[in-house]
Amino acid sequence: MKKLLLIFVGLAFALSINAQTADKRWNLGLHGGAIQYNGDLGNDFYKTNQAFYGFGGLSLTRLVGNRLDISLLMTKGEIGYIGETNRFRQQITTGTINFRLNLIGADYLFRPYVFAGGGIMMFSNLLEGENNVEKFDFAAPSFGAGLNLRMGKAVILNLQETFMYSTSDGKDNVVKNSNDFFP
Repeated sequence: MKKLLLIFVGLAFALSINAQTADKRWNLGLHGGAIQYNGDLGNDFYKTNQAFYGFGGLSLTRLVGNRLDISLLMTKGEIGYIGETNRFRQQITTGTINFRLNLIGADYLFRPYVFAGGGIMMFSNLLEGENNVEKFDFAAPSFGAGLNLRMGKAVILNLQETFMYSTSDGKDNVVKNSNDFFP
């Protein structure tokens, strides 16, 4: 687990290999982090009493205007939850397109932003006896906020919190008319 965390921290430092400027409108990013769950079995947001479910991903971002970006983000990881009576564990693959509004100009060392968009999610079971094998769903909306920290002319450290709201219920094998939610 410590090695995996070290790898993700290393990836975060190499996150953006082409920092966006008016001259460099494209950005390639590497991503890593934790996925948490809020659904019919319980709420795991910002708690540490569940297993660590990680993800890795790639992004391609285009600077559209002085403060507006459009980003394609692809991730792959695991999601799960261990409740008192029920549990689930699945692979999750996501693809989202987000519009990002940078709150201040590109010349600042710290650059906060907010974003919103949508995309698709694909789930595949990892535990025996689970019903929903390879189901597709929409992430509508995906939204969040973040902070870019300029580390040099061509490198940015990016800290971001993303929330994805599933458009259906049952990803956790329980249907209670409350869609599942993943940050």
